[in-house]
Amino acid sequence: MTVRRVVAALVVVLSAASVAGAQPYAYVPGRNYVYKVNTADGSVTATIDLMTVDPFLGIGDVRAVAISPNGQRLYAATEFGNLVVANTANNTAIAAVQLNASGGSYAVAVSPDGQRAYVSNAGTVSIIDTSNNTLITTVNAVGSRLAVSPNGSKVFLVAHAALVRRIDTAPSLLRGVGAAGGGSGLRAKLHP
Repeated sequence: MTVRRVVAALVVVLSAASVAGAQPYAYVPGRNYVYKVNTADGSVTATIDLMTVDPFLGIGDVRAVAISPNGQRLYAATEFGNLVVANTANNTAIAAVQLNASGGSYAVAVSPDGQRAYVSNAGTVSIIDTSNNTLITTVNAVGSRLAVSPNGSKVFLVAHAALVRRIDTAPSLLRGVGAAGGGSGLRAKLHP
């Protein structure tokens, strides 16, 4: 049996414009900032200052970003275990969700319907309601990168040793574990 490793290194997130003919952007994480880059000419069109939402909130490095399916919201997972939400139309931070993640946050993904954001932290996955930017629950699961299935029913979490975990989103429970590198690997294929 062939074992495949799932590798996810998120440095830049591309946002396809929801309006026909509009220019898509790339969002590049920085320290306390996210840079909005015009993909046509490579120019930085905006610098989104994440500290404006709460100047006393510890942010540090932005470790990962995700864009809502409609392109209106940017979600930034931070070094100090917070999720900062920004409006992509006016490039301003609008909310911060404290995840109580002592080891920081590593990755963020948004459900296909835009109703949930999932953040991998040191030993947990935080589930956020994006309608009001509140923490719904935290699931104990180790992993640093994640992806949401196309129908939103599952979140796949990749651990450091190429271990893939599955969280069923309806009850928010860790369900399956597969080890890459062992006799029976778990293949994660997220496109239909």
